[in-house]
Amino acid sequence: MKISLYIVFFSLFMTSLMASGKWSDGKPYAGEWSRGYVLSNLSIIGLGQYQLYTPSSFHRQRIKKIVVMLHGCISNPEEFLRSSRFDQKSEREGFAVLLPIQPKGSNLVNCWNWYAPLNFLKNLNPLFDLNEMDIVLKIMDQVQEELGVEERDTYGVGISAGGAMLSNLANCYPNRFSGVALHHTPMFLSTIYSWHSMYQLLLLAERGADISPEQAGRLGYGCALSGSAGGIQTPVPAIIFHGTKGQMNEKHAEEGAQEYYVFNDLLDNGVRDNSLGEFVSEFTTVQETYDYEVYTVTYNDRPFIVRYRIHELGHAWSGGDNNWNFNDPAGPSSTDAIVEFFMRHGL
Repeated sequence: MKISLYIVFFSLFMTSLMASGKWSDGKPYAGEWSRGYVLSNLSIIGLGQYQLYTPSSFHRQRIKKIVVMLHGCISNPEEFLRSSRFDQKSEREGFAVLLPIQPKGSNLVNCWNWYAPLNFLKNLNPLFDLNEMDIVLKIMDQVQEELGVEERDTYGVGISAGGAMLSNLANCYPNRFSGVALHHTPMFLSTIYSWHSMYQLLLLAERGADISPEQAGRLGYGCALSGSAGGIQTPVPAIIFHGTKGQMNEKHAEEGAQEYYVFNDLLDNGVRDNSLGEFVSEFTTVQETYDYEVYTVTYNDRPFIVRYRIHELGHAWSGGDNNWNFNDPAGPSSTDAIVEFFMRHGL
């Protein structure tokens, strides 16, 4: 009886949060902005809520692609969507944007708990939800079914802690994404030994990961193959952004790109044989933005692993709207680069 009352109360509460037609600052938005939830044994701490943006330019039945965006700490879905201008890209290109919410019941500053061992382990028991990855996957399942979108027609974008959680997901469930974009994100399993020490976690920003990209890539491959969702897996294209002036050392981006290289090299044919080729670098000077370098691995005639090293950029979304926190309009537009990259991979 108590559980039934809780479900009814929670349903009424969520219904009261449905979109009113305007953003929080009172400006109208073009598409449909709605809120939903999935029920879970972890709902008691607030996990399972999400927001969904569907463009006005496309009827829901015509939407065939979803971009999942995981926000960073001290942030929320609306702020991430608007500051990155992904709502505008959604209107132009016709994809839906799905934004899972990390509630304060799970983390007081809304960080995804990517570093906790429970959140980088694949759940092999389908009877209950083990971790935050399970919740995000359950949200993806529900929205994909609602919109009639195929499982693989989904792309992921994350910044900082949200990017780290996305990297956990992409390494353990590569078949769920046709591409991922990571902005100021530590490497997969970077805290595998130091997760229990707050002091060591604080040092992580400067010193880099606990293990090498080679080790992390192999462990990611093992996670991808484990359990009932294992079997044949396909490589995951990845685009990575990092500034030279942020609190998090840029070596994290280097490690992340190398880990995705090892991971995808193994996913390609099960053999660590450098079948993806080599990184090729290009330096770009643009008068209107910070200078930047791009390191690219091409696979099957398409850019497959891309890393942007952006000079002078701090811990902020490059090219974002600085009316919101953690955005720097002086950087090249990472949103434009991400959408262009995703479109090369079927978006």
